[in-house]
Amino acid sequence: MTSTDGPDGPAPQEDATPSGARTWTVDDGYAGRAAAVVVRLQLWRFVVLALLALAVVALLQVGRPVDRHDAVGLVAGAVTVLVAVVLVALHARRRARQQIARISPAGSTVAAALGPDGLWLRTSLGSGTTRYAAFRRVDERDGVVLLRQHARALVLLPVQVLPPDGVTELRRRVEAPSGP
Repeated sequence: MTSTDGPDGPAPQEDATPSGARTWTVDDGYAGRAAAVVVRLQLWRFVVLALLALAVVALLQVGRPVDRHDAVGLVAGAVTVLVAVVLVALHARRRARQQIARISPAGSTVAAALGPDGLWLRTSLGSGTTRYAAFRRVDERDGVVLLRQHARALVLLPVQVLPPDGVTELRRRVEAPSGP
């Protein structure tokens, strides 16, 4: 956002839309699709840790005589871990869907443009340019482009706001040593 002085002080104004920007109207299912992609991307570590914990418990039982009570305990433990994984996944997806719907509600517009130095993006929250060097990685899954900034920060945008070769070009610019 930029500002200019008016009679009431600084007044926010939208950044000018760069040439070549593409706009897309968010549909009802976008938040759910994007949330599913984010959860699949970030939850796999939790699932791997849960499976490793189950494997360690199983390995500790190898060579030991297992009576009926041990078997029931092992099965109950495994079921508990699996139920926990499912509940965490459902909760994470619900929270992600709510956050994405807040940023890009259905009916709002998202616009993007690949500039010489960075990605210009406009959502319902505002607009601005982020330098390509701020992103570590670009992925595209199920119509959602994920721009990873660091371990936990993601920028999501619908693939529709990029030109046909936009994901490839965006990836090239992000991976370039000093921008495009």
